[in-house]
Amino acid sequence: MILRKNRKRKFQKNRLCESLEDRKNPGRGWYHIYTYDLSEELPELYIACEEETIALLLIDIGQFRKERISEAAMDYLKEILDFFHKHEKKMILRPVYDTTGNSMQREPASTRLIKEHMKQLGTVIETFAPDILVVQGILVGDWGEMHGSKFLSEEYLTELADAYMEAMHGTCFLAVRTPSQWKTIIKSLNERMKKQLVIFNDGILGSETDLGTFRSSEERRNWLKMQADTLSTGPVGGEVVLCQKEYKKASGQIDPYEEKLPDKETKNRKDMEILRKMQLTYLNSTHDQKLLDKWKSQMMNWDGHQTSMYEYIGLHLGYRFIIRDIVWKKNKFLEANVENSGFAEIYEETECVVEFRNASKDPDRAEEKKSECISLDCDARNWKSGTMNRIQIPTDRLNQYIRNVNKQWNEEIEVCLHLRCKQDGRPILFANENAENGVLLGTFR
Repeated sequence: MILRKNRKRKFQKNRLCESLEDRKNPGRGWYHIYTYDLSEELPELYIACEEETIALLLIDIGQFRKERISEAAMDYLKEILDFFHKHEKKMILRPVYDTTGNSMQREPASTRLIKEHMKQLGTVIETFAPDILVVQGILVGDWGEMHGSKFLSEEYLTELADAYMEAMHGTCFLAVRTPSQWKTIIKSLNERMKKQLVIFNDGILGSETDLGTFRSSEERRNWLKMQADTLSTGPVGGEVVLCQKEYKKASGQIDPYEEKLPDKETKNRKDMEILRKMQLTYLNSTHDQKLLDKWKSQMMNWDGHQTSMYEYIGLHLGYRFIIRDIVWKKNKFLEANVENSGFAEIYEETECVVEFRNASKDPDRAEEKKSECISLDCDARNWKSGTMNRIQIPTDRLNQYIRNVNKQWNEEIEVCLHLRCKQDGRPILFANENAENGVLLGTFR
């Protein structure tokens, strides 16, 4: 088809379909745990699952409970972080004194040395901040989970959290273990630091209080409502645990006729509702294996397709952007309507780009298939979970580029939308079919 230059073109929008495949997008999804003892010779580094874009690094510094972390150990830490950086993994970083559940024997005697260790760690954390999704804990407690330690009074919590965030110079999110700890610490922070304090939860679904994460079921309900309304400022995640009542029933410890549990469909629906309200970005892919196996075996209907609960949850951890519709308002704008169907948001700065490209399919004219791009004024961090968001390309800018294109190309013009991380340029794929090189919005013919 030959088009005359400068002819007026008509826009034909593309048919949009949601893909059921996972998108290997940064900073969301399942993770494995990698444990390293900085007092020992560094083992061979490896990636347990290439498909995962997140890794939790459990860094044991317990051997330094009476002294500064050695230079050799700090070099080991840099080498570890650099390895995961090169493999393009976002890191959940948890430096700890204890990895065996005996924090009282592994922690320093005073906060003075703890704060010195925080300063040392802070310099490395700041260097690798663009690759760190969140820093978990304040070094103390059994497994670094902020329980079983003598340093968890309100005074110590405030002192240590302030020191850690100061050591990192506000470059990373800091996650504490419970809402109660969050409420204690938040009172001492300035407005900027408040936005960087979140929680991690390693008892999700284990009981009505998430195994003590919340002081009561009522506190959990109130917290989830507050989190959904006002606290979606940073990544939340952790580990799921099979409900203790279900575990006892499965192992024969509860007579099913004596204690009635919700039917499977009701339980699954309630669990999914809780995960969405928690606005989860990341989950451990190996714990609790009993619950994960249960999810893998239970099928559900998703928009007319049968999929396992495990697959559905994995697809919706964090953000999931889908272009649902295209609107062409002649002489006004071209608009893409983007839904975030994920459980949470994206928490790093992004760049949205519209691309015009020559639609020629003639292989002999491959060198003519040039493209022009416009950077749009929109911030994907504002695309909240469960919302529809509009991206508009004003007609004046649109026509300007079409005129430029008309002077060079005598072909149809495709309009594509791209999203990428502003920090490193990594693509963020939309959950539409055939979106590997951007989503085709339509064609000017």
